Amino acid sequence: PPERGPDIEEVVTVTREEIASGEKKRVTQPTGRSVAVDLPASVEQDQQIRLRGLGHSGSTGGEAGDAILTLRIASHATFTRAGQNILLDLPITLYDAALGAKVRAPTLSGSVFINVPQGASSGKVLRLRGLGLPGKEGGKGDLLVTLLIDLPPELPEDFRAMMEDWRED
Repeated sequence: PPERGPDIEEVVTVTREEIASGEKKRVTQPTGRSVAVDLPASVEQDQQIRLRGLGHSGSTGGEAGDAILTLRIASHATFTRAGQNILLDLPITLYDAALGAKVRAPTLSGSVFINVPQGASSGKVLRLRGLGLPGKEGGKGDLLVTLLIDLPPELPEDFRAMMEDWRED
């Protein structure tokens, strides 16, 4: 009697950029076959995808087994994830925080300019709608940018004097 072919199990690493793009992920199987795989919305670490009939061939006319892909989400040096939202710590200068400025911020699909409000404090969170990861029911999460004031190692003498005056008041 025909026997079903064995399944192929494979671990596939995906990046947050690939998830956010919504494009198919090209996967080359151990058999040499290359397939384009739709990544599910809101993909989770170690989530499995079953590709029916893409495993090893069956014997004597039996159907092919399945390919079972275990998805591993690669860590990212810049972003962390909170559900559909992406979190970013963005260093800004004291001058940009005090005076307000347009600063460049990375996203999963390039970079954008954001408006730092005048008088922004370190720890202030700016929400950039729709720049996160796709969700199960459509739409995307947000990019949450936490401003971190980054002081230069050498402060100008007039600045130091101004800060000392403020501290004394």
